Amino acid sequence: MENIVRQPAVRVRQYYPPESLAAIPCRPWLARGLILRRCITEIIGASSIGKSSLMAAIGLHLAAGRDFGRFAIPQRCKFAFLTVEEDEQELDRRIGAIASRLNFTREDFKGHFEVIEISRPATLVTVTRKGVVEPTNKLMDLEIQLANKRIDVVALDPLAELHEAEENNNGQLRAAVGYIRDMLYRVQAGGFLSHHSRKGITAPGDLDASRGGSSLGGLVRLAFTLTPATLEMAQFLGVDDDPGLWHNLVRLDQAKANALAKGAPTDWFRWQSIDLKNGPPGFSDHVGVLTPWQPPGAFDGVSVFRINRLLDRIAAGMPNGDFYTAWRRSPERWAGQLLMEDFGFSEEQAQRGLRVWMDAGLLFEADFVDQKGRNRKGLKVNDAKRP
Repeated sequence: MENIVRQPAVRVRQYYPPESLAAIPCRPWLARGLILRRCITEIIGASSIGKSSLMAAIGLHLAAGRDFGRFAIPQRCKFAFLTVEEDEQELDRRIGAIASRLNFTREDFKGHFEVIEISRPATLVTVTRKGVVEPTNKLMDLEIQLANKRIDVVALDPLAELHEAEENNNGQLRAAVGYIRDMLYRVQAGGFLSHHSRKGITAPGDLDASRGGSSLGGLVRLAFTLTPATLEMAQFLGVDDDPGLWHNLVRLDQAKANALAKGAPTDWFRWQSIDLKNGPPGFSDHVGVLTPWQPPGAFDGVSVFRINRLLDRIAAGMPNGDFYTAWRRSPERWAGQLLMEDFGFSEEQAQRGLRVWMDAGLLFEADFVDQKGRNRKGLKVNDAKRP
């Protein structure tokens, strides 16, 4: 029998730091801050919150090479969309409505937007009777198609429909998503997964809110939650007097970003109904489309992370044990100084910001005894109303 030389799967090599940091290649961002080549981005949210609509809208921006809000897209990408929740006609309605509302043309699609058709059941990863997680032929076929088409980004919607692993079995779910991640790495594509959240209220930016969240956290490079606006947040934004607006608002919050600095801002979207005009008046179809929305008010451009960090400082009180106040007549205790330091606000902006928080019930006054034994009032934070 001839000797067979086996190529090792593991290699240990000497490492030297680069002589110049400028010589290190940039990360392969396809949409900066959102999608990396060879990595998975997870969108976590409840059913019907808008994950599919958001992914389709991002796909159109990738295909056209058009920035999506604050997410810069440096060049056109080939995008492939696999959704098992919609048939062909419903996909036409949804993507057509998004394209119409966001002013895309057929030329923006040409050669850069693909739809993946898959027979039912759309199982990419299965589990044997013995509990062994294995890839299916459909996953192998998908890999061949993506490689042949040279797809840059593939959206898989929803994850729960594409595998047979038990979502409460962390080992099985991790293995299932691991097969998908390995496939994406081999075809050099970025992955976009929509994943349902657990039952109950999803906290913005909570990575563990996804079903089997603790098992997926180590497999995805970036993750975001998509959650509806609450009354408390509407009060914080100053739009609580318009229920027709804030009931149609959803927020996208960073839940994991190994390749980014902490403190990314919250991205807001508003549901808008688009009349397809494909039938007689009153009988044509309407489709909801998520459109970027910029909140008004005192805290435009300030991330939720930075706001909560400042609220922590207010809650902790002053170094001498006293508590801050919302009133400028006590300048040494005035909390507005913190807003000026952390947010770069003017005195007027800081005073307005404190008033917004007081009116929303986020900040309230409570009695305390100062260092000199005097009864005074200081600011406390209502954690239940934090953004």
